[in-house]
Amino acid sequence: MDNNQLIFNFRGFLISSWSNVMEILEHLDWDDSPYFLDDWMQANWEFFVEKHALESEQFLVPYGGNSSSECRYTDKGRMLTHRVTCKKKGESKSQYYFFKFVTKDDGCIRIWSPFDYIYVEDIKTGDRFYLAFDEVEFSVDQII
Repeated sequence: MDNNQLIFNFRGFLISSWSNVMEILEHLDWDDSPYFLDDWMQANWEFFVEKHALESEQFLVPYGGNSSSECRYTDKGRMLTHRVTCKKKGESKSQYYFFKFVTKDDGCIRIWSPFDYIYVEDIKTGDRFYLAFDEVEFSVDQII
């Protein structure tokens, strides 16, 4: 399976699991587990994308935008070797760092299904913004 499809599958997993996760969050002690959702997404990112896209001892930048390897669910503190990038369909080069899937809801951005947008950073300018999910293609690139 190619890297683009791995990321599509991860998004599909988020969508299909979302109602169950929301039910868990309703009963969660947020004082005891304030980062539950971040940890759940990161763990699944590692298992659904990283383990299939990379070789042993290679690690992706964490899901969600934090670039610290301490944010990983497994192998905390390991040197990050790769990151997910994306480009607009039909363009030749990866132009954006991928951070996470989001949804626009009444003009607000939320971490919520159907995850039809992505939060990105322009590699050249450092500007951060949102792109429609169906407008991009993903790849996994080595960090140089």
